[in-house]
Amino acid sequence: MTARKQLEETATKHQKKKNKWVIRFEQAMAFIALFNLGLVFIDISYLPFRNFYLKEFRLFVQGLDYIPKSEFIKDYTPILRKGYQQIPDAFLKEAPLLANGYDYVKGITPHPETEQYLQTVERFQKQVTNTGLQSDETQRILENLREQSLQMIQNNPFEVANKTGTLETIKDRMRDQTGIQSAQEAFQEFWTAEYLMANDYKKQLQFFNSKVAPLIETNYLRGIDTETGEYIDRFWILDLPFVIIFAIEFSVRTYLIHRRHIGLRWIDGMMWRWYDAFLFIPVFRWLRVIPVIVRVDQSDLINLESVKRQISQGFVASIAEDITEIVFVRLVNQLQGSIRRGDFRKAISEASSKEYIDLNDTNEVAELSKLFVQLTVYQVLPKIRPDIEAIVRHNVRKVLATSPAFQGMRNLPGLQRFESQLTEQFVTVLYQIIYDAIIGALEEDPEAEKLIEELGSNLTQTLTDEMQGKQTLEKIQSLLLDLLEEVKVNYVERLSEEDVEELLEQTRRLRQASNQ
Repeated sequence: MTARKQLEETATKHQKKKNKWVIRFEQAMAFIALFNLGLVFIDISYLPFRNFYLKEFRLFVQGLDYIPKSEFIKDYTPILRKGYQQIPDAFLKEAPLLANGYDYVKGITPHPETEQYLQTVERFQKQVTNTGLQSDETQRILENLREQSLQMIQNNPFEVANKTGTLETIKDRMRDQTGIQSAQEAFQEFWTAEYLMANDYKKQLQFFNSKVAPLIETNYLRGIDTETGEYIDRFWILDLPFVIIFAIEFSVRTYLIHRRHIGLRWIDGMMWRWYDAFLFIPVFRWLRVIPVIVRVDQSDLINLESVKRQISQGFVASIAEDITEIVFVRLVNQLQGSIRRGDFRKAISEASSKEYIDLNDTNEVAELSKLFVQLTVYQVLPKIRPDIEAIVRHNVRKVLATSPAFQGMRNLPGLQRFESQLTEQFVTVLYQIIYDAIIGALEEDPEAEKLIEELGSNLTQTLTDEMQGKQTLEKIQSLLLDLLEEVKVNYVERLSEEDVEELLEQTRRLRQASNQ
């Protein structure tokens, strides 16, 4: 017995250890799927929100090539700048994703025209620092900036990236800064030594660097794949490792399901976890949210019970009213249709001719009636006797008060006391007589029971026969149809006014109370 117990404990420990590894594996796969879904959402949102990513996560957008250009990194994180200088150029060329950031994934490169414009502005600022605003070199750069500004407004290089609105914002800011209504004239005025000197050129350059240059920098070109004619999209490079992992896992799961369930075909094993296919299908990647939610919930990585409950309640709340209305109206329509087809007339006619089938030689209706009467007489009436006597007493006094003969005798001495005694005795005796009569009627009396049963049968037969009259039956059918129509209209109207959310809240409270 001891050896058997040890074997059972060993088997239990082995099973727990196996389940522990299974749970860890499921959690690891759920985490990988969640990470992959995050990449998918970043890829989907990258183009619409590239301005946000460029402002907040520039290193992610432009990659390691941004480090030498960053003044922030130069001033505050020189270690990062020094580490970049130690990276071999050959490695950066072999790893364009690291070098160029996520722009490389989407085939995005800086627009040549706007990129040249920003480089010219940067060259101008360096020249001003070295030689001032009045030098010939500075004047030539300013003239070049005026020409490039005119070309930028006329050519609209932002149109390729669907950023014409950005150009309009730039023009508005330049008009507000210079006070000139024409955008072309505003740029021409801004890039002159006279305007910059008269308006504190440092503040003007600060305005351009903070309000205009970031908008110009958001412009880009997106490459075209020569083989497909579509925009370049290299997300498959990032997605491929995940696709391989999930495809292998799906195949292994299908094999294990096929082996575990005898007679189950491969296709059935695949359909067992059909939603996992979204994890390695390279189209409609946003559908991966379905298997990710399932995996996260099943692996207990995140507790989604409250979310599922709220979603299910919201779904029920949205369809409960419609479903209930449809079911109820359909039921009433079926009853009305049954009456119109003559089923009610047929049931009435068959009730008198069809032989009733008794399964246990007992008249259940009579027994139920008898039980109900006994319960009322022996249990209910004794408890409510004071109330019944009070009602009888009130009516006796009312009768005496309205009696002309008794009114003439009220002035006699001691009659009022006699009236009270008489009333109490009368009420007590009357109740006792009626109660004793009822008790006597309930005593075992086979002949009385037989008479009551015959009375019920004759009453049912007579009522059925009388209801078969043409006028009576037609009137009953008409009234039933009208009644059902009124019930249908009134019920549906009340249902539409009912707060389904309140019903769900009541159901939730009842469920919680039952679990306590």
